[in-house]
Amino acid sequence: MSFRRFYYILFLSSISFQSCAETYFGVLRGNEIIQYKSPYAGIINLHVKNVGDVDKNKNLFEIESFEYQAKIDIINIKIRRLERNKKHLERSYEYSRDAYNSGFIPLRDLQEKKDAISETELNIKELNTEKKALIHLLQSGNIRMERDFIIRDIYVSQRQAVNTGDSLIKVETLNKYHIDIKFDPVAIKGRIQDKDIKLKSLVNGFSCSGNVVKITSASSDGNSSSPGLKIATIELNTPDVDMSTLLDTAFEIIVSD
Repeated sequence: MSFRRFYYILFLSSISFQSCAETYFGVLRGNEIIQYKSPYAGIINLHVKNVGDVDKNKNLFEIESFEYQAKIDIINIKIRRLERNKKHLERSYEYSRDAYNSGFIPLRDLQEKKDAISETELNIKELNTEKKALIHLLQSGNIRMERDFIIRDIYVSQRQAVNTGDSLIKVETLNKYHIDIKFDPVAIKGRIQDKDIKLKSLVNGFSCSGNVVKITSASSDGNSSSPGLKIATIELNTPDVDMSTLLDTAFEIIVSD
């Protein structure tokens, strides 16, 4: 009986020895960094206040351009003038058509009236195209973030003059949460994507599972001292949990077979 107990303990020990688990540590982050730059010169109106604020469905900023707005106003004046002129030409064409039908003017004169209308319509179309391009450009300076996000940096102040290409705001989206770990592929048997991954917050003990969604070379982060290492990006399986209070805090990650 004692021999059987000893053999059973030895068998369990061999199973425990064969099971492999590696422990890593990482910091919680969102899933995408977006850095906004000014598409044109103007005055910026900030709708966010502080670095670290978490929000969603919010306008981030708007850039006022007096130059482009003035161009749009001038285009509108030109369009109204051309539309009035077009109506005058259309009335003149109707009179000329009656005159042509009565034999008072040649066909060439009537055709000139029609060509003048077509030229005016073309000018109106060109101005509307230019106006739409300016409106689209102004819209590119009015940014709204629909997803959950955190403000990571603000590079400008309220009502500051900005130039094309100036950095404005950096945000991180929070519709998913990720943790990066650095690992040695040689030390892990099999693919890390096929492993069971458990994560635990070192702040409040919250735990969940995760999946590897991306693997990159550790040397791509500028660290040439670890050419063989890889970085695994782990996505937390927490679709209905607000993890924003744990951003930038440490997690324990256990990778096992």
